[in-house]
Amino acid sequence: MEFRKLKGRIVEICGSQLEFSKRVGLSENIISQKLNGQCGITQDNVYDWCNVLEIDQNDIGAYFFPKKLQ
Repeated sequence: MEFRKLKGRIVEICGSQLEFSKRVGLSENIISQKLNGQCGITQDNVYDWCNVLEIDQNDIGAYFFPKKLQ
């Protein structure tokens, strides 16, 4: 998975991945692993992260399930 747009939103809203991790109650290491595909992002993560990042439900796909360019 490519989470470039999600990573950008994290910086835009929270300023850093560290601050984002504090807001969602996960370690920065776990956030990094999830964003780098080393462990999965759960449905609960998606809803919690959308709440913190002010992502509308209609836009979830663009942030969490982006289409890869070929």
